[in-house]
Amino acid sequence: PMEERTESTLTKKETWDSTFDHEIMNFEDTGDEGEVWFGEDVQQKAIDYIQDNFSAKDMHVLDVGTGNAAFLIACREELDLENLTGIDYSEKSIELSQKILNAKFGDDNIISVKQGDAFEYLEEEKEKYTIVHDKGTFDVIYMMSEDNNH
Repeated sequence: PMEERTESTLTKKETWDSTFDHEIMNFEDTGDEGEVWFGEDVQQKAIDYIQDNFSAKDMHVLDVGTGNAAFLIACREELDLENLTGIDYSEKSIELSQKILNAKFGDDNIISVKQGDAFEYLEEEKEKYTIVHDKGTFDVIYMMSEDNNH
């Protein structure tokens, strides 16, 4: 007999909005920027890979499912990159990112974050980016397509 699949809460936008709403409150109350998803060691491996395999400081990086912009902040602080963009479909993620970026960099912020559909955005902007980084977003998109029988 075939097992019935239950829909993952990770595929629900409300889950992410609620998660980031909670993280916004934490940031406003304590200054906690939230977690680095999948751990700092995973993020550091991506940073090390970029450092070892790319040399142009003017390359453009897009972080899909940017969350709290931790990856983009690491790219700026550790690699001194300047063309950094994050996209997330959760407005609350973008609100959190903006608060963190404003607190961390103020008027010196050069990281751009925007709310939207990554596929639509990349359709128009794909030539612009040297690196498109994702850490779990496409897994959720895949689960969404399975849940919708696509």
